[in-house]
Amino acid sequence: MPRKPKTIKQYAITLLLRCVEVDADGRNIGYSYMQILSRIRKRFPIITYGGPYKGKPIQMTVKDLQKIAVHVNQDDPAARLPVRLRHKKHRKKRV
Repeated sequence: MPRKPKTIKQYAITLLLRCVEVDADGRNIGYSYMQILSRIRKRFPIITYGGPYKGKPIQMTVKDLQKIAVHVNQDDPAARLPVRLRHKKHRKKRV
């Protein structure tokens, strides 16, 4: 049975590497960054381990997750990150 990640970064890496589905072209699809952020915030609402931010709410952003994904991709050549769905921006309807 796999161990539970103890830190936010370890938990983020496990979610970044997790494959949710496979599309018609055979590509692995992972969670979107917003889904990963919401799961992290549910699991770690307040920082519990030591440091200057202990006891404060987590302030992780999508940019932080993208930086973690870049480091995982660069540091471990065997790790294959799944494709992420693009975040759809809401456009104003033209009248």
